[in-house]
Amino acid sequence: MALALRPRIVDRRPLLLILGVASCAAAAAACLLGRETLLFGSALWVFRWPLTALSGLLALKAMRGHPALALAALGIAFALSGEWAASRAERASPQRVPAGDALELTVLTHNVLFTGGDPDRTVDALVAADADVVALQEVTPAWAARLERALRRDHPYALLDPHPGALGYALYSRYPLTSPATLRPRGHNGFAQCARLELPSGPAPICNVHFMPPPLTTRLQVLEANARLRAGQWERVKAFLDMGGGREPALVVGDFNTGDYEPLYRRIGAEFVDAAGSTSFLLPGRTFPNPSVAPVGPLGALVRIDYVMVRGGVQPMEVTVGSATGSDHLPVRAVLRLRNATGHRPAAARPSPTAR
Repeated sequence: MALALRPRIVDRRPLLLILGVASCAAAAAACLLGRETLLFGSALWVFRWPLTALSGLLALKAMRGHPALALAALGIAFALSGEWAASRAERASPQRVPAGDALELTVLTHNVLFTGGDPDRTVDALVAADADVVALQEVTPAWAARLERALRRDHPYALLDPHPGALGYALYSRYPLTSPATLRPRGHNGFAQCARLELPSGPAPICNVHFMPPPLTTRLQVLEANARLRAGQWERVKAFLDMGGGREPALVVGDFNTGDYEPLYRRIGAEFVDAAGSTSFLLPGRTFPNPSVAPVGPLGALVRIDYVMVRGGVQPMEVTVGSATGSDHLPVRAVLRLRNATGHRPAAARPSPTAR
């Protein structure tokens, strides 16, 4: 009588655990080692916590019978969370400024959209914001004429640098603006409009920026080149702000064309406080694209690329992202508290209707 052969059962769980841990390790290593590149730095921001959670689950599965795999999976989770903790520790923290010894300053930044949209609605939003300093990007000669009619009466100090296309600027202020400078590559329009803001609390350099937008392409090499270009533009801006020694209050506002998931954002955030990020309990409001101008579905605006960044004795108190605008961007309005400088005498400056 022939004996029946029992089918051999192969336990595939160890193999699946090995593959899972190896995959998590490879993905984590690529993201951590390449964190300064656009691709892997952004991927680290997106996949950090899913990878951490998956590694933790694999560690739990491997604890019985596979302690080495469990330790490896836990190591991946600790490496990812440890890098996050280190990056948080490197981030600049807002300074506390007592209300009794401070100047309150309201700053608005907005990319007004050089053509198309609804200019009348945008102008109404700018006036309604009632900001002390208004920094605008994509200002054309036609936009400059609108802004002069709408803002000049309440903002006697202005620097206008309009250009056809998307690289024009305007800076309106209720306080004197001195030492204007436009940062530009050779033979091109500028990527930043800078000046010295003469406040009762003391001088503060300010830069109104519009960094080079990423091209609409999936070619990684082109996108990485754009990221390096924006990083170089940032270094030029920072050099201007550091001319006073880097200790005085400073403001950088505008359209950075840089998501808060990118390595460049982390680099800026190591020294400058993101006003919206420091005052938001959850996620700061997205600023692009404006759902009423460029419908993007039920999620509304998708990314945050417009910022108010501060350094020195400046405490962000309140930041709001507006919606009543006809531009493809949403405006960012920040209420800041600046510490008074001891013995400061504000510089005298006369408003000029054609200040440039």
